[in-house]
Amino acid sequence: MTHAFGIEIETAGRPVQPVIDALRANGLRGFVVKPDGTPSVDAEIVLPPLPDTEMAWEYVEKVCRVLQDIGCTINRSCGLHVHISNAPIHEDISLARFFGDSLDHTERTGSFLRGTYFADPMTGVEVKDIIRRYTSQQAVIDSMHPSSRTNNRYCQPLELGRIEAADNTVANLTRVTHGKFGTINLTTWSRGTLEFRQAAGTIEMPKMRAWVQFLLNLVEWTKSNRVTQG
Repeated sequence: MTHAFGIEIETAGRPVQPVIDALRANGLRGFVVKPDGTPSVDAEIVLPPLPDTEMAWEYVEKVCRVLQDIGCTINRSCGLHVHISNAPIHEDISLARFFGDSLDHTERTGSFLRGTYFADPMTGVEVKDIIRRYTSQQAVIDSMHPSSRTNNRYCQPLELGRIEAADNTVANLTRVTHGKFGTINLTTWSRGTLEFRQAAGTIEMPKMRAWVQFLLNLVEWTKSNRVTQG
């Protein structure tokens, strides 16, 4: 079953309103652009939940192209935050329908698709397996990112021993992370996602796609191997 992903793109060089105007002028919809509280970051472009399909990646590529064309830049303060849905897209809903409805919903409401579009959420055991495997391979994952994202207070690495000792509930696992500012943020669980915060900022779609698909594979391995024990 396919999990949805959402991307938060942090950029510098152009303030919020010109970014909104340029995206709309190019026929794009379903996004939210807002200020980011991080110094040296001028705008955060939040994309709606998307399925891992060519149509969705064409949408992301067009967003990136617009950002490049209007002079948005990336600096060391910029991150790329990826949300993976904590439940798979419901099997009765086609990925094409999910894509269209997700854009429509965010365009209309400014919020993100939830509810009956998704099946049952992961168990605490599955969440523990995902964050344990990510953290156990932290050195390898660090090698995939620049040094600015490997010792960063906005995406602090988790402690493997604390994860392994935690009870198999999302609430307890949340307590042994660093709140919002860990490599994996579970405080978004109530909003339907796990947030992965380590990636460096980029406005290049192929880089985004490679990282998102790595994370989707991380989740899929747990799901397909039917992890049932802590």
